[in-house]
Amino acid sequence: MAPRPTAFEVSFPGEAARARIHDSSERGGHKRLAETGVGSLREDKRLRQERDIAAPRHYNPPADLVPESTDLILEGEDDEDDETPKPVRLLLDFVIFDTRHDSVTCRLDASEAGRKFEATGLALAAFVNEQDEDEVDGEGMRIRISDVRTWTIDYTKPGDPLYIETPHAFYILESPAHIYRATWDTFIRRHRISQLVLSSALSEPRQDPGDFLYYFTTTWDDISEQYFTESDLRSSTPAIKDAISRCKARDGKRLLGTTVICWLFADPSQNQVTYDPTQRQSESRLSGNPDLAVLQPRNQNPTHVTPLIASLAANLFRERLIVVGPPPPRKDRAELQQEKEAEKDKRDRLFYLLSRVRQQRRVVRLQKVRASRQVRMDQPVLRVDDVEYSIGDVLIIPISDDAGSTNPPPDFPDGPDKVPPDARITDYFWFAVLVHLHPDREKMHVRWLHHSSKTILGEISDTRECFLTDICDDVPLQMVQGKVNIRYIPTTPREKDLGVHEYFYKFTYKAGDGSFHTITPSDLPIPPHSRNPFNDCAGCRAEQLPQEHMEWTKINCGIHYIGADFHVHDYVLLRNEGEDEESRGEKGGKTRPAHVGLITQIVLPPPARMRRGQQPAIEVKMLGRIGDIADKAPPDLGMIKDERHLYVTDEYRNFPLSYLLGRCLVEHKRRIPDFDLWIASSPKHFFVQYAAPRLAVQSWADVRQLRQAEVDACPPCYDAEMRRMKELSDFLGDMEEKPLRVLDPFAGVGAFGMGLEESGVVRMTYAIEISPSAAKTLRRNSSHTTVYNQCSNKVLQWAVKRHAGIHVDRLHSIGDSQPLPNPPMPGEIDMIVAGFPCQPHSRLNMFQRADDRKSNLILNLLSWVDFLRPRFCYFENVRGFLSFNLMTYQHSRYTVKGGIEMGGLKFLVRVLLAMNYQVRFTLLQAGHYGSPQTRVRFFLVAASNDQHLPSFPQPTHDFPPPDNLDIKTPNGDVLHWLRMTRGTAPHPAVTVQDAISDLLRFDWRHPTLDGEPPNVRRQLAERARTIPQFNVDLLSQHAGPELRGSNVKYECGPKTGYQLWCRGGARQGEERAVKDLQHFTRVLKPATVQRVVKIPLRPRADYRSLPRNLQEWLADNPYSANARQGFKPGLYGRIDGESFFSTTVTNMEPTAKQRWVLHPDCKRTVTVRELARSQGFPDWFMFYALQDSVKTMHRQIGNAVPWPVSMALGRELRDSLFQHWKDQKNETALNEDD
Repeated sequence: MAPRPTAFEVSFPGEAARARIHDSSERGGHKRLAETGVGSLREDKRLRQERDIAAPRHYNPPADLVPESTDLILEGEDDEDDETPKPVRLLLDFVIFDTRHDSVTCRLDASEAGRKFEATGLALAAFVNEQDEDEVDGEGMRIRISDVRTWTIDYTKPGDPLYIETPHAFYILESPAHIYRATWDTFIRRHRISQLVLSSALSEPRQDPGDFLYYFTTTWDDISEQYFTESDLRSSTPAIKDAISRCKARDGKRLLGTTVICWLFADPSQNQVTYDPTQRQSESRLSGNPDLAVLQPRNQNPTHVTPLIASLAANLFRERLIVVGPPPPRKDRAELQQEKEAEKDKRDRLFYLLSRVRQQRRVVRLQKVRASRQVRMDQPVLRVDDVEYSIGDVLIIPISDDAGSTNPPPDFPDGPDKVPPDARITDYFWFAVLVHLHPDREKMHVRWLHHSSKTILGEISDTRECFLTDICDDVPLQMVQGKVNIRYIPTTPREKDLGVHEYFYKFTYKAGDGSFHTITPSDLPIPPHSRNPFNDCAGCRAEQLPQEHMEWTKINCGIHYIGADFHVHDYVLLRNEGEDEESRGEKGGKTRPAHVGLITQIVLPPPARMRRGQQPAIEVKMLGRIGDIADKAPPDLGMIKDERHLYVTDEYRNFPLSYLLGRCLVEHKRRIPDFDLWIASSPKHFFVQYAAPRLAVQSWADVRQLRQAEVDACPPCYDAEMRRMKELSDFLGDMEEKPLRVLDPFAGVGAFGMGLEESGVVRMTYAIEISPSAAKTLRRNSSHTTVYNQCSNKVLQWAVKRHAGIHVDRLHSIGDSQPLPNPPMPGEIDMIVAGFPCQPHSRLNMFQRADDRKSNLILNLLSWVDFLRPRFCYFENVRGFLSFNLMTYQHSRYTVKGGIEMGGLKFLVRVLLAMNYQVRFTLLQAGHYGSPQTRVRFFLVAASNDQHLPSFPQPTHDFPPPDNLDIKTPNGDVLHWLRMTRGTAPHPAVTVQDAISDLLRFDWRHPTLDGEPPNVRRQLAERARTIPQFNVDLLSQHAGPELRGSNVKYECGPKTGYQLWCRGGARQGEERAVKDLQHFTRVLKPATVQRVVKIPLRPRADYRSLPRNLQEWLADNPYSANARQGFKPGLYGRIDGESFFSTTVTNMEPTAKQRWVLHPDCKRTVTVRELARSQGFPDWFMFYALQDSVKTMHRQIGNAVPWPVSMALGRELRDSLFQHWKDQKNETALNEDD
C-alpha cells in the first residue's frame, strides 16, 4: 500500500516529486541519454548539411556605413550616462567577418590564430527600462565595427542574449543578415541549447529528468522551425560541457550536482569539467547600479503563476511557467477519448444544421400570444418542422445581414467536405432567446446572445460561454434552425457540469465599449415574475434610451432633458463652440471649456413649430472664469487662476436646448461650510466672490465684490445636492474606519495607489517594488504602506506556500537585505492596482522577441488576483499594450509575425471573466484630468460580480491636442467610452506655466563665458542680477539651489489652483510639509551645458538655432538618424509655457525623444520638481535614489501614473461605492418597513 501523502505532497505535488528524484534515479528509474537509441543517421545527415550551408563566404561591406567611434551616439542614448562605462546596443541584420582572411564570414568561435573580427549591422539603443524603449521611435543606424574583441553569453539565465564587446560599446546580437544566417545558426544553436539546459537545471536543481525532457522537446526552435528533439539534446552534450566550463566556478559546481546534468552526463568520464579562467563569462554590464540590474533580463526570475492562470495560459505563452501550488491535472486517456467523441458529436450537429439552412421550414403556431396576456414559460407556442418552442427557449438562427451581425455573413458550405476542420456552430449561427411571437406577423421578437468568440475575446475565449446583449430584433419565423440549451449560471461552471452541446452565460456584453457586466434580474431575457416578457424586454428599453435621453418634456417650472430636470435658477454647463476666442485672444483659443450660466428663462416654441421639431431655447446669465482676468487684479488681492473660481456677470445669452450639457453648482465662497468637501465632491462645483458687467473685463475697476444674497439658486436642486453632500460626508466617515485595502505588485514609487487614496475610500496597505530606490521612495512617502523590495514572483511564491501551511524561508529586501514582513493573505486585500510591466510595443515592435519574458509578468499579476480575489482591480499600461499579440512566431530571428492580434488584451479580459469579474477598459488622456502634459495610457477596471462596476471618468479639462481615443478591434468594431467633443469639459486645460511658474527661476552658468563676445557677456551679466546662476559641476550630483528644510522657498506665491494644490496637496484633513523641494537638474557635460544656454529664450526654439560649431554629431552629421528624418525639430527644444509638456518619460535629456526639456524662460533643462509637477506629484513628495542619481529620479517620475489621473479614477470608484452604500441603506430601510 502506498504511503499516505503529506500536506506538502498534496499541495505541491510537482515539487514533492522533484525532491524524490535522487532515489528514483539511483534505482534506474530513468534511461541514460546515451542509451535511448535515437537514430544517429538522421543526426549525422543534419550535421553534414549544416557544414555545407555554413561554408565561409566572401563579404563586401557597403561603403556608406557609419564607422563606430567614441563620438557615435544613437537616438535614445544618453551620452551623459555615468551608470555604465560603455553603452549597450542592439545589432540587427549583422555580419561577422574576418578582414585578415579576404573578409570571409566566420563564426565567433573560430579559433585560428591571426584572425581580426569586424562586424556590420543596424545598431539601435538598447534599454533596460521598458518605459524608455516604448517612448523612442529610432530607426537605427547602419554601422561598421572595426574591432570585435570578445563575446559573452550567460548560460544560467534563460533567453539572455549573446553580447560582443568593442572598444566603444557592448552589442546584443539579435538577428543575422541573410548572407550570414546559416553561419550564425550553426554557431548560436548549440549555445541556445546549452543555455536552455543549464538555466533549467539551476532553476530546478531536483528536477525530474523526464519532466525536463518533456519541457525540452516541447520548446520551439526558431532556427530549425520545429520543436527540439532528444537527438538535439544528445548531440549537444559536448557544447553543454563546454558551457559549464565557461560558467563561474560557483555556478559550475551547482550545475554538476543537479539531477538533469547528472542524468545527462551519466558516464562518469563525461562529468569531468575543466574550468578555463580565460573563458569565464563577464559580469553584468550594469552590475554597479542595483536599480538597473534588477530590470535586466538575465536577473529576472521565472514567471510564477497559480494553477488556474497556468491552465488558462497554456499554449499562449512560450515561457516555462513556475506553477505555485498543485499543477492543473493532466487528462487521462478516457477523458481524452471523451473529448474526441464530444468533438465528433459537435461536428455532426454542425453538419446537420448546415444541411437545413437552404431548406424551407414548416411553421405552425400552437397558440396565440398577446402582449396583455400572461405567458406560461413551459407551454409551446411554435412548432418548426418537428421541434416545438416555448417562450424563453434559445434559438439557433443563421448569421445574416439582418441577424444582429455587424460583419458580413459567412459563406454557408454546401457539403461536409467544404466545412473547415476547426469550424464550430458559432461560426455560422447566432443564438437568440425567444421573447414573443407577434400575433399579426410572421415574425418573432428575440434577444440576442453573443458567443464569446464574437466579442472582443475572439480566439481567446471559453468555447462554452455566451454573453447576454442588450440587442433585440424581430426575426422571421422561417429563420429558426433549432434550439440549444444555454443556462444562466452566475459563476463559471466546471467543464463536467455542462453537457456536450450546452453553453452558459453569466454576464452582459456591451458591444459599444467592449465591457462586461453582472446581469440583474431585470436584465434577463425573461425577467422573474414577468407577466409578459415582451413588455419587459430590456433590449427594447436599451434601444429607446438614447432617443428618450435626447427628447425633452415640460415639467413644473422647467424642462426634462438628457435624463435630468432643469429649472429656472439652475446653474448649467453649455457647449462652447469657440465664439469668444477672438475676443479672448490666442490664449483663450487654445483651451475651450464649457460655458457656465444661470438659467433665467426657458423659451418653449409655439405648438406648430414644436410639431415640426423645433427645440426650446434657454436664456442664461453668463458666468466668467476668474482665471481669464486674474492678471488684471491688484497684487495685494493675491488672485490666482483657480479653475473653480467664477465671477457673475450681467451678460445674458440665448442657447439652443441642444447646447445643454448638465447641471453644475455655484455658491458664494463664504456660504460654503466645508470648502474642501465642496471641491472634492464634484468637478462641477464652483464658487464665486466677484461680479462684473460683462464677460470681457477690460480693467479690474469694472469688478466688484459680490454679496452672498446676490447668488441665486434653484432651492429644490440646491437642497438635493446639499443632502447628497451630507450623505457623502457620512459615507466617507464610514470608509475612513474601513477603507479598501490595496496591494500594488509593481508599485514603482506608488503614485497610482497614493493618487487613488485621495478619494478617501482606499488605503495602500501593501506594495511590491523590485527597484531599491523606488521602494525607498515609496516607503518614505507612504509610511502606512508595507513595502516589499523584492520580485513579485518570489513574493507570490512565498505567499501561496505560507497560506498552504508550507514552511518557506523568509525573503529579504534587495536593497538592504533586511527580512521582509509576512505577505498579504486572502481576505486581507480588497483591491489590486498595478501599472504592470510589459514588453515595449511601439518603437521596437519590429524587433521584439517572441519569448520576451517581460511580457509574461501579466501572468504574475493575474495570479495575485486569483490568489487574493480582491473586490476591485485597476490596471494601467502603455497604449501599445493594445498591439501586444500572443503566440507570434520568430519570422526572421528578429521580427515576429502572426499570432493572436490584441492577444494581450484578450487574455487579460478572458482571465478576469473566468474569475467572475466584471470588466471595462479604455484609453485615457492625462490632459483631460488636469495634468499639464499629453499622455495617453490604457486602463482597465474590474469588479467582482457582487459589486458595482466603476465607470471611467469623463474629461474634466478641455485639452486641445486631438485624439479620439478609440480602440479598434480585429473584427472591425470601434470601442469608445469617453465624450471627446471639444468645448464640453467643465475646466480649462492646465498649461506648463500653470504648473511651474511659481518655482524658483535660475539659469545654468555658461561654462566658457570668456569665449563669448562682449555684448553676450554683458547680456548674461545683466540677466544674472535678477535670475541667479548656478555652476554645473561634474563632481556634483545635481545643479541648482538647495531648497531644504527652512530654506524651502519659491519664486512667488501660487499663481494657479494647480500650484496651490501641489504646494499643499494632501487628503482632506491632512497636512504634509515640504522638506526638500528637489528643484535641481541633472549635471551634464560642459559642451551640452553650452548648447543649452545658447538656445534662444523663445517658445519651441531648438538646436537649429545653434551655430554650426556647437552642433553635435547626432544633430548635424549627415549619417545620423536625425539627418535621415529631415532634421526634425526638438533636439535641445524649449518648452512653450502656454502649451503642454510632451509625454513625461524616463529619459529627459536634450537629445532624447522627449527632446522638449528646456525650461520655458530659463537657460537650463527642467528640474526634478518641475518634471514631478508635470505628473501631478505634490511638492511634499520626495524622490530617493542610490547615490542621489537625478537620472534615477527621472525614471521614477516618468514611470508613474499621473497623480491627477489616479485622483479622477478614485473619484469614480468613490461614487460607485457611495451608490452601493446608499442602495444597501435603502434596502435595509425597506426590509425594516416590511
